[in-house]
Amino acid sequence: MGVVAPIDPRIETPEEVRDRTLVAARVIPPNQLGTTDDCGFAPFSDDDSTSRDTAFAKIRARVMAVIWPPRFWTPMKRPLDDEERELRRVAMENARSVLAARRRAEEELLHAKEELERKSSQLEAWSPPCAPPSKQPPTASW
Repeated sequence: MGVVAPIDPRIETPEEVRDRTLVAARVIPPNQLGTTDDCGFAPFSDDDSTSRDTAFAKIRARVMAVIWPPRFWTPMKRPLDDEERELRRVAMENARSVLAARRRAEEELLHAKEELERKSSQLEAWSPPCAPPSKQPPTASW
């Protein structure tokens, strides 16, 4: 279920994300409900409609909405019913998945950067095996 708008530069609050998730839970069974952005964040290299910082802030709001204290989700003082417990369990599972994916992406980015630096230093240290003979014009000997 899309709960954040990637194109809108305004960062949703965790409360807005919670409310959108609860609305969706009225129609989608909690064990089939996951939260995501509305359409997908464009690659940052060729589309600057959403900055990387904004994208991660929106993701953070989405995660905060599901790891918030129980009173955030249940403003009334009453025990959680089975559907609410299942919704919270699925939301927590979704939040863990988002955080794990971000961690993997950051590790891959760090690995790619290290590999690029290693190859760059190898390239700088490399010299051709043999330089072609220099072609100097013949000198006149008088």
